[in-house]
Amino acid sequence: MSVMANYAITAALVSARIGPMFVTVNSTPFGKLPGLIKIVFLMIACISIALVMPAPVSDLSVNELIKVFIQELLLGLALAFGLQIMFTAVLFAARVVDMQIGFGAAGIIDPATHNNSPLVGVAVGWIILMAFFSLDMHLEVVKMMTLSYQVVPLGDHLSHASIGMFIGYLTQQTMLAMLLFMPVIACLFLLDITLGVASKSMPQVNIYFVGLPVKIMIGIFVLASSVPVMTPVIEKITGLFSQFWLNLLAG
Repeated sequence: MSVMANYAITAALVSARIGPMFVTVNSTPFGKLPGLIKIVFLMIACISIALVMPAPVSDLSVNELIKVFIQELLLGLALAFGLQIMFTAVLFAARVVDMQIGFGAAGIIDPATHNNSPLVGVAVGWIILMAFFSLDMHLEVVKMMTLSYQVVPLGDHLSHASIGMFIGYLTQQTMLAMLLFMPVIACLFLLDITLGVASKSMPQVNIYFVGLPVKIMIGIFVLASSVPVMTPVIEKITGLFSQFWLNLLAG
């Protein structure tokens, strides 16, 4: 096998590990990039890594190459899972707030995916995105990806990964995301109880049309007031993401 063919196969194996990071849905920072930009970034990263870290693939058969490619793809999906859940959990909690605050029927059309995104989720998603870059998490992703090739060389597989690790990470991120919105969720819950009591006390009044503007005003006010206290929770969410990658790679 020629040197160029060896580099081409190595670049293909590298793309299997880092490719899922660029193919994620629109909720992640990499998912918001245009398709052409994703392809260009992916090609540059694969060629760069293949040139500085050529793998000894010349002596592998076709079946062995397919097996190695699948192992790299599974590892890439596991790494992308950590990044995806960090943002998806927040969007899920924001959807709960949207339903409580009265924005369940409203939303913002995403031109990239043509999906209806929650109003609160879009606003908080941009806050999480700014925190992602402000805390240099994009550099942490590059650092962790470099570490992955040192801990798990090209062609190796994860021997210590388990379903419990992924379920535990999903549970922790979901709990932190709900904690992020706990002030507004608790406030709206108490307001719903108050409106329910008022509805029983004054059945002649249409509480829904009276209470909906009140819920929106109070919900937005509490949400805006709780933004300063979101900082430690956001740092915890991003820190849990880094710890998940370390546990996944180093065991």
